Formats: sequence, structure tokens, C-alpha cells
Amino acid sequence: RGFGGHEGLVGETGIDVVAPLRPDLTLSAGPRLTFASEDYMDTYFGVTPAQAARSGLPAYQADAGLKSVGVEGKLRYEFATDWAVTAKGGYFRLVGDAADSPIVGLGDRNQFSVGLALSRRFSLDLFD
Repeated sequence: RGFGGHEGLVGETGIDVVAPLRPDLTLSAGPRLTFASEDYMDTYFGVTPAQAARSGLPAYQADAGLKSVGVEGKLRYEFATDWAVTAKGGYFRLVGDAADSPIVGLGDRNQFSVGLALSRRFSLDLFD
């Protein structure tokens, strides 16, 4: 469920090439495909008749399907036992109904993302 109130689904698939640069440093990168349900697509890319009247954009209904294609890379550094920091970046191009949305016409089909994460690994010894 999204912040905008949709109950749609979005999913990503991809495959990575993983290159251990050092024992504590790993680089991975590969292509991505993102798919979305109709509810998700219509929430973020659709324009209702009421919205069209207020905005001047044409009414538009986005259907489910492939939303974007792209590539993503990650660099993971394990700086202590069970602790790591990961930096990632990606380029995605909106396609299909997402790209055809009049909302996207106000911006760009090319989308970029960056992220930084801190993680800690832990284990549960349930069986001795």
C-alpha cells in the first residue's frame, strides 16, 4: 500500500555481475526491469477527468505492465564484523504507459536514483 492510498503492486527483476574487489569490498551491477499493477500505474501516472480540468493536462488512464528499464550498481563495504555500508546508484527510463503519461511530459522519461544504507548482520542460534 502506497502513501498515495493505492493498493497496487510494483516489482523489480534484474541480474547482477558481482565482483569482490577485496575481502571487505564488493561491487555489483546489472540491468533492471520494473513492472507495476494498474492501480499503481493509475495512481502515479494517470490523470482523472477532475485532475485534467484543474491542471489543463489531458485525462489519461495508465494500464499495468512494464514501467521502466534500467541499470543499477552497488558498492558494499564491510567496515567491521557484521557491519556494512552500501552505496547504490541507478538509471531508469520510463517506458510504456508510464512514459506516455502527460505527467511525465512535464518532466523527463530518464530517472536517476541514489541511495546509502547501513546494515548489521545478526544470527539466531535456534538449534545447537
